[in-house]
Amino acid sequence: MRNLSNGIAVTIVIILLLSFYGCSSSDSDHATSSISENPVDFMSKAVNDARGFELVDIGALRDDVDLNHLSTIFTQMIAVLPIDPSQLELCYISESKHGSLLVLQGNFDHDDIEKLFNKTMHFEDYNNVTLWRTEGSSPFSPYITLMDRSIIYGKGSGVKDFIEIDQGIQKTSLYDNRDFVDVMNRLPNGLVMVCHESYHIAHFEYDGLLAYGLSAKKIDENTLGITAVLKFTTAQVASDVSEQVESDMINNDRVEYSNVELSQDGAFLKVTAKEPIPSSLQPLLVFGA
Repeated sequence: MRNLSNGIAVTIVIILLLSFYGCSSSDSDHATSSISENPVDFMSKAVNDARGFELVDIGALRDDVDLNHLSTIFTQMIAVLPIDPSQLELCYISESKHGSLLVLQGNFDHDDIEKLFNKTMHFEDYNNVTLWRTEGSSPFSPYITLMDRSIIYGKGSGVKDFIEIDQGIQKTSLYDNRDFVDVMNRLPNGLVMVCHESYHIAHFEYDGLLAYGLSAKKIDENTLGITAVLKFTTAQVASDVSEQVESDMINNDRVEYSNVELSQDGAFLKVTAKEPIPSSLQPLLVFGA
């Protein structure tokens, strides 16, 4: 009966991870935030053909009384695992043509998690790293693995790509994508940061868009400050769509933006705005939207 209960528990974890892909006071000075160190470094964890990636500073959200509700989806993910929610620090998401990846980073005791997985899941070895799947799963089922301070979950080849990049087998990563690096270097650090290829901003599309990034930080107990950076093929293309980009932000029917300001620097457009603190992370994410 104990093994059966554990098996159900791990299945719930899988369901919550899957659902995240489909749903998805004063400012905190959370000391362990990896985002605050160098967000561009996370691009080296994503495959070269990734459509983009998203970072969420779980610890900073959890520790802030006005933002704590935004971290509950991550607490739900690990509720049935031998993990204290206070150990969660960061969520990293990426998606490519070949697979998707979700990484939960924190101060985890791998031994306890491994014991649970070994009792309830099928496991196999890949390049000396243990991968787990639910019993009876198909060759296309998601994998879970543990590396360093992280729980890594992926569909398709997402987890195996992550391992190969970490081991240096894959020599290139998203860090080699000049457009992504240019956008990320122009964004301020934030509690939530996203960067995507040729992707629409707030569900609007623009010709000539090469990469789009967004950073969100807390301004006060009711408000987030948003910075978006869009890189276009040329300065003229950026100029041609600048009025439309600003209008789309002001008239957005999904998010109530205010104090919208737009500036241009060559092929780059930068938009700053304010928005009420949302009830969930959904308005801020693309893969999780």
